[in-house]
Amino acid sequence: MKKTAHILGLVLALTAALSMPVSAATLLTGDGFSNRANADYWQTDRYEPEGFDYAGGKLYLSVGREGATSNRPADMQGNYYALQGRKMAVNQTPGTVWTAAAKVKIDEAWVEGNPGRRRAEFRVDVYGVDSEVMPGIAVVTNGSGSLAVQYANPALKSGWSTSNRYYDTKDQEYVSLDMEEGWHTLLIKANGGLVYYYLDHLQIASAEFSEEALTPVYLALNAQNYGTDYQVCFDSCYLYNGGYSVYKASQESKEHAEDRKAERYQQKRENWRERHTVYRFDGSDKEYTREEAKQAGLDPDHATSSRLDREMPDSYWDY
Repeated sequence: MKKTAHILGLVLALTAALSMPVSAATLLTGDGFSNRANADYWQTDRYEPEGFDYAGGKLYLSVGREGATSNRPADMQGNYYALQGRKMAVNQTPGTVWTAAAKVKIDEAWVEGNPGRRRAEFRVDVYGVDSEVMPGIAVVTNGSGSLAVQYANPALKSGWSTSNRYYDTKDQEYVSLDMEEGWHTLLIKANGGLVYYYLDHLQIASAEFSEEALTPVYLALNAQNYGTDYQVCFDSCYLYNGGYSVYKASQESKEHAEDRKAERYQQKRENWRERHTVYRFDGSDKEYTREEAKQAGLDPDHATSSRLDREMPDSYWDY
C-alpha cells in the first residue's frame, strides 16, 4: 500500500512541471519518467524488451535481435510475443469516462533512408470486454519511411485498423493525415464502451468495445520486434478520470511545422538535383554524374557545362 501511495505522490508532483495534453480531467496514475525508481512499478507485458531505460526525463524502449522470433523460447515464438514492452498497474479506478495518453517521439530514424518496419504502441488493458482486443493506438512505418496510425478495433478479425487520415470534427469529413517528425501524443478516451482515438488534437477513429463501461487495469508501452534493432522514445504516460479538452496546436507551432516541412522539401530538391545533374569537362563530350566525375579525378565545380538528365517530379514541390 505504501508503495502504491509513493508512486502516486511522485506522479502528482511531476504534473506541475510537465506539459499535459489533457485538461478538465483528474490525474489518477502514470509516469513522467523523471524518476528511475518508478521503473520498479512496470512489469513485463508479453515479452521483456531488450531495454527499458530512463534517461533525461524520457523512456527509451529497445527491441532487437535478442528478442527476435528464433531467439525466443519455443513456446513464445508466435507473433503475440513479438510485441515487447512493459505495463503499469492502475491503482485507482476511474468512472465510465476516462482518458489515457502517452507521448512518442518520431525522429529521422523512422523516416529517412530505409528504416525498416517499426511500431510503437500505447495500450490500456481493461475489464468489461468480451474480446481479447484491448483499446490501443500505435504509430507504424512500413519500412520505406511512410508513417500511419493503427488503432484497436474489436470489429476486425485482426483486431487492428490502419489509418492515413483523421476526422475533421468542424467540417465533418475525413482528411489525409500528414504526420511529421517530432513528438506526438497518443490519446485514448473511453465513454462507456465507446473508445475514441486521437493523434495529438486530431480524431483518428472510434470503436465500440462493449455496451458497458470499460475499467482500466494496466497502461502498456510496447514496440513490435521485427528482428532488427531499434529504439522508441516515450514520455508522459498518464491515466485521467473524466473527459478532456483536446489541446489545439498554437498558430506559432503550426507555422514552425510549415517552416520545417518547407526546409525538408528544399533539401529533397537539392538532393535530387545532385543525383540527376550531369557534367561536361574541357576536351570531352562525355557526361559524368557527380560521383563518376569524382572517381575520374574531375571536379564537378570546375565543369564547363552541366544539365539535369530529367525533369524533377511535381511531388518534390507539392507539400
